[in-house]
Amino acid sequence: GTPVVFVVLDPPSAEVSQYLAEHQWTLPVYQDVQGSTTTAFANFGTPAYYVLDAAGRIRFAGGGGEEWDLVAQVEALASADSSASRVL
Repeated sequence: GTPVVFVVLDPPSAEVSQYLAEHQWTLPVYQDVQGSTTTAFANFGTPAYYVLDAAGRIRFAGGGGEEWDLVAQVEALASADSSASRVL
């Protein structure tokens, strides 16, 4: 499968743990309270989505209501259909 991680800008909290448990998500969650990922990805809003290829290059970036587009990008990258991915 395609690895997925959550990065949240808030400190660890019971709310995050409860949300993950309610949705039965067992993904790694990284707390980035200093905003290093925001700076690294030049992101100024949440939610934001990034799909990285095996070399660590951003293949897709989006945010807000683009969740379905995100799913299509992950599936395209996982199946190595590079014509369906936007290289940034």
